[in-house]
Amino acid sequence: MSAVETSFSARDIIITASERPLGFTLWTLAVVTVLPPLLLFLVYRFCGRSAQRCNNVKVFAFANHKGGVGKSAVSLFAAKALAAMRPDTNILVVDCSVYTDLTAALVGDEGFSTHNTERVRAAGASIDSARSRLLTVARSWFRSFDHRQYMRPVRDFNPRAPANLFVMTNKGDKSSEGAKSSDSAQTISVIANDLRRALDRSGSPWVVLIDTDGGTEHNLTILGLCMSDHVVVPCDADIKGLRRITVMLDTIAALRRHRLSFAKVTRVFFNTQAQPASNDADQELGLNFTAKEETRRAMLEISHEFERLSRTAKYRAILVPDEVTNRANGAPTFFKGLRHGGVTWHRTMRDPFSSELSAAVDADLATLFRDLDHLSQRRLNLDQ
Repeated sequence: MSAVETSFSARDIIITASERPLGFTLWTLAVVTVLPPLLLFLVYRFCGRSAQRCNNVKVFAFANHKGGVGKSAVSLFAAKALAAMRPDTNILVVDCSVYTDLTAALVGDEGFSTHNTERVRAAGASIDSARSRLLTVARSWFRSFDHRQYMRPVRDFNPRAPANLFVMTNKGDKSSEGAKSSDSAQTISVIANDLRRALDRSGSPWVVLIDTDGGTEHNLTILGLCMSDHVVVPCDADIKGLRRITVMLDTIAALRRHRLSFAKVTRVFFNTQAQPASNDADQELGLNFTAKEETRRAMLEISHEFERLSRTAKYRAILVPDEVTNRANGAPTFFKGLRHGGVTWHRTMRDPFSSELSAAVDADLATLFRDLDHLSQRRLNLDQ
């Protein structure tokens, strides 16, 4: 082709392009402008939704579909204990219960008083605020997510709290709308991953303790299960409650099946009444005390059912007795037990950083908290 022909062809192309309708040009400009960010968003949503482990962040959720079994109370005492045991580790409490009882106990609100809890919300220290930020279209590629903006030191509201204890609450009644939210489990998993990675990038070790509501279908509870490495199940000695626990296990199984969570149930914790001594049957249940006969029978029935479930294909990967703590005969135990706390329990719930539990109850809880501490220090197998 001659130089003249080449020049003519190029001129024809320029003229042809200039004669195209304005609508075509605007449509091309819109596609070029919108398509790349949209593709980035879709890649982030569908590639970033799979659960990812972080060695600097260990997450424990206290969960049970049944309410009133001690999730908030045991979460509170675990936060206090781990903050004392690991002063160089950041302990973050994420309150995923819309009743925010755990937040109120941490910051010192009693009864109908919500002064400090409202201050926590006003400071933006809520999982709802973090969620709104993390759901921006551009995500962390174009906008930074500073996790510290969405949590506060508990000491800011309760001066008796340890310096390494932080709280992230929720919007209470307004958060109950989350149960009706259109957010899918995939979207919730992306939020969980973003938050976990933000903590991991800080370079400091974090232990996250999550309190959940009785209803596992609430989006805040789903978020807690998506974030978790380990699930601790406080329960009472009521075989009927096991039906509700299996609903929670089904939820975890579904999340794991879609690679949205790697949570495992590694502890079941009985809240029960007590008598003064201990015998072999109680030790088999991981108890340091003798339970009432009818209570022991119910707990044995529950433990046998858990054992049966753990052998099924559906729950084998979820119900995992960890070998941190052993029974007297040397076999690993899946269960722990707490005797009735009485007056000291209620007093310590009202003022956790000044009051102490009775020696017996404190000893019962200590066995659980040593396990949690051990698990929090264990490096994860990131290939599992």
